Amino acid sequence: MPRDSRPSGRRGLLISAVVVTALVAGVFLARTSGDAPVKASREQVTKRGLRHANGAADSNPSPDPGGEAGAVDAALRYASASQRWLYLTDEQIGAEVAEVAAPSSAARLSDDVVADVSMVRPQLAGADGRVWWVVRPLAWRVDRFGGADARVAVWLVTVLSATGIAAPQAEFVTVSLDLERIDGRWRVNDVSDRPGPTPITGAKDQPWDAERFDGALDGFTRLGEGAVR
Repeated sequence: MPRDSRPSGRRGLLISAVVVTALVAGVFLARTSGDAPVKASREQVTKRGLRHANGAADSNPSPDPGGEAGAVDAALRYASASQRWLYLTDEQIGAEVAEVAAPSSAARLSDDVVADVSMVRPQLAGADGRVWWVVRPLAWRVDRFGGADARVAVWLVTVLSATGIAAPQAEFVTVSLDLERIDGRWRVNDVSDRPGPTPITGAKDQPWDAERFDGALDGFTRLGEGAVR
C-alpha cells in the first residue's frame, strides 16, 4: 500500500518504516552465507541483549535557543534522536522524551516511541553481530516561524544493517516537526513525516550482504564518537 504520509504525531521516535514494518514482518530476514567469524559487539545496552555500533548525532547547541536558530537546532536534535533512543529502556525513553517534548504532548510522544521500540528490540536482539543503525540529518528548511511556534522540515537518512536479521538498507525521509516555545526553549509538539526524496545508488555500486557490509566498515570512526570496535 503506497505511503503518501504518516499520521501526525504517530512517529514519535522516527524509527525507520523499514525497521518497524519490514523487519517485524520478516521480509528483510537475510541470514548471510559463509562461515566468516562474527565480530564482537561494542556495547550491550538493554536487558534483551541488543548489540549495536551506535553513534550520537553531532550538533552544536544554538547560541540563541529562543530564536529561529534555536528552533532549527531543536528540530535537528529530535529528528536524529532515534540514533540513541532505540537502545534505551522504556523508562529512559520516557525521561528523555519528556526533556524535549511540550508538556501537553510528552505522554503521547513517549507512548509512540515505546510502542515502536518494543516491536523492534526482539528482532534486532537476535543479530549475529553488530547492529549498524545510523540516523543522520542531511538538510533542513524552516516552513513557519513565529514568536511562540515554528515548523521545521528535516531531510534525513536512516541506515540499518544487522547480520542474520536485516540486509543493509537505507531509507530517506522528510520529517516535519511542530515546535512550541516554552520558557524560552523550543519543545516538540507534533511530528509527521513523508518518504523521500530518495536517490538511487551509484552505477558502480552493487548489493551488499550484512556481513560484508560490517567487515568493510571495520575500524571506521563514526562522526561524533570514538572508533567502532
